Amino acid sequence: MKQNKIFAAVLTVAMIAAGTLAAIPAPAKAALSNGASADVVIGQQNMTATDDNQGGSAGANTIYAPRGIYSDGQKLFIVDSANNRVLIYNTIPTSNNASADVVVGQQNMTAVDENQGGSIASNTLRYPYSVYSDGQKLFVADSFNNRVLIYNSIPTSNNASADVVIGQTNMTSGSANQGGAAGANTLEEPTSVYSDGIRLVISDVANNRVLIYNTIPTSNNASADVVVGQQNMTSNSANQGGSDPTANTLGVPYGVGSNGKKLFIADWGNNRVLIYNSIPTANNTAADVVVGQSSMTTNDAPSAASATTLFLPSEVCSFGKKLAVSDRLTNRVTIYNNIPTSNGEGANVVLGQANTTGDDEDQGGAAGAATLDEPRGIACGGTKLFVGDYDNNRVLIYDAGPQYAIGKNKSATLWNGEKMKVKKKKFEFSGKRTDLKKGRVRLLVSGSSKKVVKIKKSGKWSLKYRHKTNETVLLRFKYYNSSGTNVENPETYVVQVSHSGSLTPVMLKSADFEPMSYSETQNMEKTEKINMKDLSW
Repeated sequence: MKQNKIFAAVLTVAMIAAGTLAAIPAPAKAALSNGASADVVIGQQNMTATDDNQGGSAGANTIYAPRGIYSDGQKLFIVDSANNRVLIYNTIPTSNNASADVVVGQQNMTAVDENQGGSIASNTLRYPYSVYSDGQKLFVADSFNNRVLIYNSIPTSNNASADVVIGQTNMTSGSANQGGAAGANTLEEPTSVYSDGIRLVISDVANNRVLIYNTIPTSNNASADVVVGQQNMTSNSANQGGSDPTANTLGVPYGVGSNGKKLFIADWGNNRVLIYNSIPTANNTAADVVVGQSSMTTNDAPSAASATTLFLPSEVCSFGKKLAVSDRLTNRVTIYNNIPTSNGEGANVVLGQANTTGDDEDQGGAAGAATLDEPRGIACGGTKLFVGDYDNNRVLIYDAGPQYAIGKNKSATLWNGEKMKVKKKKFEFSGKRTDLKKGRVRLLVSGSSKKVVKIKKSGKWSLKYRHKTNETVLLRFKYYNSSGTNVENPETYVVQVSHSGSLTPVMLKSADFEPMSYSETQNMEKTEKINMKDLSW
């Protein structure tokens, strides 16, 4: 098959929202390995510069102490914490020193003052820590104002005002725990936020807990429904007052993440990451798996770095079948090729160090494309991995390659049990939800609703969708019960669609950060040899 007749439909999975897909590489980029170099730097002119705000004043292309990062596949969001702002890039940067398009928390790209030099308001920020989007709303953990802000739409112009505040009674208050004791409606220095479009999860770090809201709040001062790390909504002691941690305690939980099924918590003060096999629905739920420690009752700081240790882990994200953790004090990102299922599992790959035993800032020398200095924020999206290199005042972008792919007349099972099949001119989707008999399934394409189908009494459903243009699209399903209530929003699937009269995708290797080369895809298309079990996860 000639190159001009090969077209790709690449399916990539990330943490509820996914990132931009590149065209088929020729030759393909090698899999990420220990000490891999980043491809693009944001906040600096080159890979060796490290000055905050590039040694001068703040601008659209500068960063000072980046923390949280998020990408929805089309935009990039960076928490520029010491400049008291969130930067929005309308496209994923492909070259160094890119300028942001929109700033949140300041009136313009050169302003940096806490709360804009005045009183707290709906359009101000004070040392924000985290940013996230469900594709519709924007969430910002405004840490030093002890609140989380919700913007009902993603801002398109500078200095946007938030619509809803969590942790405070109004937009002009900012006291820790509202000036009193911890409660279901209070926050003290929230550091991380996550949403699947239905629920909202907040890491309430100084209260040593994670709060879960079963629905996204639409009015100020909403109360959480579930607390993780504490027995009730009024307790806030580290490790519930004990000297050692357990499976149901937290000590300064810094970061939260999810793949839509499991919940991940970077339990910073306990030098561990906790994995909950399902998102908790009751207070004081115990974690199922711990990494960074050999058991649930240890929290030792490592005497030396290794594949099985963590030292003040800050953020966590899932990337297809993988889990990535920013391991702050060992100056690295650890990557587990499969989400761990047993305690104490070791990382397979580290970024920022040459091997799993290295821990020096910038590998003991000067900053470069392969080094890190106390990384904090981390985001996984599509073919990209984003790392907030805090002390180097930059964000690094690594090209990790496609994570998951299917080919013509082949089907693959998606994370929530949906099946996707590529036909000559159409995508076909099907599934079975016995818990939602008589419900409905809605297909959204890049945020626009395209089709709604009924779930049969058997729980089965199916639909066909024909995409007529050549572009990268975001496919997402929404599930509704028989009453019409939206009960679940699975992963966003990123699909690169190309046509020449008909849809003819190329088969690519799945997962492991390792896309096939162009010649390999040609051979696979000719022989049609593939183990479809490798395409399930």
